[in-house]
Amino acid sequence: MRTPESSLATVSGPGFELPVPVGWELADDLPDGVAVIAVEPTAAAGFRANAVLTVEPLPRDVGLESWQETVDEQLARELPHFLLIDRETVGDGGRRLMRRLGHHIGGETGPVTMEQWAIIVGDNGYTLTASVATPAYDSLADVFADMAEGLYVRDEERE
Repeated sequence: MRTPESSLATVSGPGFELPVPVGWELADDLPDGVAVIAVEPTAAAGFRANAVLTVEPLPRDVGLESWQETVDEQLARELPHFLLIDRETVGDGGRRLMRRLGHHIGGETGPVTMEQWAIIVGDNGYTLTASVATPAYDSLADVFADMAEGLYVRDEERE
């Protein structure tokens, strides 16, 4: 872990735990499919860094690669000037995750760098998306990586 543990607090929900930076605001009224929204208290470079954990049910025949190919297409359609910088499958303690690094233009806020980690557990796909104003990315990259490393999802085997 690159971030001091005292700088992170654990948010727990049904079947998951996610470390988030101490002092970040947690949203209360979450839309369906969103398990956590954590937002930094002040805006660096005009954009408040944030982390969002989403959960979506997946058909049994969908694997990590095919799910993420669909996500790539969706991001290109929905985010202005989206550029996929990197996408790789990584192993983390026996888990297979897809890590994505991308960039887009956030309207009035300017350039935004987003990093995502996606994993399938049981019949659900979990995606942690961390976004920050591009000039501030270096200051939070390790924090984002530690959040992803600390994400715990209870393993429920597909029946």
